[in-house]
Amino acid sequence: MTASAHRQQYQFWTRLASSAAVIAALCMITIKAIAWYMSDSAAMLASLTDSVFDVAASIINFFVLRYALLPADDDHRFGHGKAESLAGLAQAAFIMGSAMLLILHSIDRLKHPQPIDNGELAVYATIASVVITLALVALQIVAVQRTNSVAIKADSMHYRSDLLMNLAILLSLWLTMQGYYSVDGWFAIGIALYLIWGQKTLRWNPLLR
Repeated sequence: MTASAHRQQYQFWTRLASSAAVIAALCMITIKAIAWYMSDSAAMLASLTDSVFDVAASIINFFVLRYALLPADDDHRFGHGKAESLAGLAQAAFIMGSAMLLILHSIDRLKHPQPIDNGELAVYATIASVVITLALVALQIVAVQRTNSVAIKADSMHYRSDLLMNLAILLSLWLTMQGYYSVDGWFAIGIALYLIWGQKTLRWNPLLR
């Protein structure tokens, strides 16, 4: 593959993956916001908060990846590629922020356990989020294989964590509907710890790129 063809492929996949991430995150925010409003579920609120972070992270990628694709100039003789590494660093910060918010929210939930309204709606919203996330992660896997993009790798790691989180919330909602009102708090704490562990095991160091 020629250098020009390789660059075109890189541009196509990074733009497609970053655009898809923004669209997917916005869709999930809408779905979860409606479900939270109708159910008043603490688990759905935690999931909605995480999705808001997803949108922020994906928007950062959307613009940073386009900046990284700019050709070299007088101020950036080797191009703008290092901007992508900064996006990866921002992703790690968003993951940590999401985890800390989940922990704080979970502690409050454990102190004040309560039943939820319209639990079935919250379950359906979570299932829809799982389907959307699976589709996005599949696209990101292909994009990483074609480009080896650092920012897309970080975004994919985040959404894989979200996939596990949504599955755990699905189980939590079901158990809460069965009368185990404090379960979602414990589940959310476990998810938060997983997010913290996951961002530390990323196989790249954005500061060294």
